[in-house]
Amino acid sequence: MSTLVAILLLAPAVYAGGSLLFGLTCWRPRSMRATAGDALILAAHSDDCVILAGEYGAASSLAGRAVSIVYLTCSDREPGSDLAEARKMEAHSAWSRVGVAEENLHFLDLPNSPMDGPLVSSTEQIEEAQAKIEERIAALPEESVVFLPAAGEQHVDHDLLRKLALKALASVGRPDLRVFEGPEYNRYHSLVRSPGKALVSVWQRLPLLRRLHARLAPPTFAGFVRGGPAIRLIHERDMLDTKREMLGAFTSQGREELEGFFGTHDRLRAIRDPRRALQQEPRFYFRTGSRYLAPSVVCLWILLYEVLFLTARGGGRVIVGLHAPGAVTLGAIVLVSLGLVFASLRRRRAMEEKLVFLAAAAGLASAVV
Repeated sequence: MSTLVAILLLAPAVYAGGSLLFGLTCWRPRSMRATAGDALILAAHSDDCVILAGEYGAASSLAGRAVSIVYLTCSDREPGSDLAEARKMEAHSAWSRVGVAEENLHFLDLPNSPMDGPLVSSTEQIEEAQAKIEERIAALPEESVVFLPAAGEQHVDHDLLRKLALKALASVGRPDLRVFEGPEYNRYHSLVRSPGKALVSVWQRLPLLRRLHARLAPPTFAGFVRGGPAIRLIHERDMLDTKREMLGAFTSQGREELEGFFGTHDRLRAIRDPRRALQQEPRFYFRTGSRYLAPSVVCLWILLYEVLFLTARGGGRVIVGLHAPGAVTLGAIVLVSLGLVFASLRRRRAMEEKLVFLAAAAGLASAVV
């Protein structure tokens, strides 16, 4: 029995710890020397282009190569609105800083959908956008580079653009093109693929510690939801400050927030076969509320519940060992346990956070059983 308990305690620790170590070492982004080339950046919204490939686009433009950007939406619910026009001007301002001409920015002007959907674009609008993207890809010079959103993106417009871009690439048939994908934000958490984000996601769900999250948690890489590690393209000169300056042009979307969360090096991954990439979906994740957890993160939570249970059990035994009357001790433990159970029932708490309270309550209750 003791051996079985030891295995149950150690197995999650070994799996979670091994995954974290693997993610911090073997799965770190690879560095690759970048070669400036003609580039097409496909962005769902006005700021996405800089977030996705701002460093490469800036370096290529400053090197005299042709850089063009296609925006799927108008970045507002209605094309032609004051906000949509303001964000177009911000995009022009951002890219003019590195010499990209205004005529190289192309707006397909689909309406901006809510992040979690549904898509508000009509079938006709989507088909027209697909055709225009195909035209842009077909007209690219040889050996051009194409950038598009990664799989698993949280925003439905990002997901739509990825599918349209991959279909266009497969339809046009340009094996000479180099294609890269990059993540912006998603709901998938893995200690291997995005260790920083996974640890922060756990931190956010822990009572008391979550209060420190907004002040202390650093920006984290969204991570790819499947496939190999990311690539960081190394340019002849560091373009990170330039990328941050470009992000600063998008004042309507929160300059400080953009620079804080996305003012990092481009992290990309090559797509070899657009048709195959189109069929790939995230796998081996468990859904908890609005999040998707990899087995490594699930094991980390199990480990935390075990530690919390044993800690609460030990604390309960200390209380039982005091020389207080038995009824008083029992009453105190029952009240605290019921309080923890009651705290777990709040609707706004995430499932992981509810289980934190239940694990502590179970540990206390087990001390008197």
